[in-house]
Amino acid sequence: MSLRSTRGRALGALLIVLVGTMAVGCMPSGGMGNPGWTVVAAENGAVYAAMATGRVVALDAANPGEELWAYPQKSAESGGIGCSIAKPAGPAQDRPLDAVYGLPVLTDKLLILASYDRHLYAFEKDSGRIAWNSGEDAATDAVIGGVTLYDGIAYFGSSDHRVYAWDIATQALVWDTPFETEDWVWGAPAVDEARVYVGSMDHR
Repeated sequence: MSLRSTRGRALGALLIVLVGTMAVGCMPSGGMGNPGWTVVAAENGAVYAAMATGRVVALDAANPGEELWAYPQKSAESGGIGCSIAKPAGPAQDRPLDAVYGLPVLTDKLLILASYDRHLYAFEKDSGRIAWNSGEDAATDAVIGGVTLYDGIAYFGSSDHRVYAWDIATQALVWDTPFETEDWVWGAPAVDEARVYVGSMDHR
């Protein structure tokens, strides 16, 4: 093997290590683990969005680009080599959400989102503060589809093959045993006064 070839391989390996180090340095610590996509809902002149970056924002529809509030508040902090990223300030619960795929749900006072981390999050619509977080009590696997709200109950499916009902007033599960399908439930349910309708990856 020639000296030139050896040097070329060494430089290539060094470049890979350098790029990897920069990428790790640019990753937000303790933040979003899975990128989602941007989903929006609008009401009374405000547009609410969960961004693919894990941020949740309320925008003034009359003044595009003007934020009414944002979660989390961000402060500039150095990341890795030659990289500056925005890292959320404050305690651990004030960090970007994990991936959100389902549309936001709006009530009189709340913005409700389901996350890949299997939590439900409720934000105060006027301030962006988290009103409550279901923690580990909601589902046992990722929630991909959105939430359907009916008569104060949030219905949603999960990657654990189950469909859940969550009371947003008491912040607790309604059903003693969630409904089970034979595969992932990745779409938002439809609900009427008598039934909950859901599609599953089990083709039913």
